[in-house]
Amino acid sequence: MWSWRAQVQSKAFNFSKELLRLYEPFYKLNSRIDVVPTDRDLSAYKVVLVPVAING
Repeated sequence: MWSWRAQVQSKAFNFSKELLRLYEPFYKLNSRIDVVPTDRDLSAYKVVLVPVAING
């Protein structure tokens, strides 16, 4: 999150709000959420959300 504060892409974009927007439906369903690195093997997951992909 600190990188988004240091390099603002748009004044209209709020990284924290975007994460919460995507997280909230799963929270309401009491679904387990994993936050994983971009190089992780995702083949075991049925659903993968990428709110803001940073190539790096």
